[in-house]
Amino acid sequence: MTDPRRPWYGLGLTRLVALAATALLVACSQGLQGTYEDAVGLTRYTFQTDGKVLIQAMGTEVEMTYEKEGDKVKLGSSDNRVVLTVLEDGTLQGPMGVKLTLQRP
Repeated sequence: MTDPRRPWYGLGLTRLVALAATALLVACSQGLQGTYEDAVGLTRYTFQTDGKVLIQAMGTEVEMTYEKEGDKVKLGSSDNRVVLTVLEDGTLQGPMGVKLTLQRP
């Protein structure tokens, strides 16, 4: 079942989480640190400097690895990889235009 107001609704949770995680990884050239969240609070990526990211979406948590190459953040393994782009303002953008912003404490 799909909802035209929620284009992400039909995606698998794993794919959605991987997208968000990838976006977060791209934000910092020496790795990422901190929590990034989408505008509606549906997904949250918490990056650690050790190359791990915790992705929380729709009540599910997944831990993945990430690596940053230039303005790209690559989440997951080479077999199942999601790539995020770090934008000039520091936000992360994933597939389908999902943007994640760094949350301030």
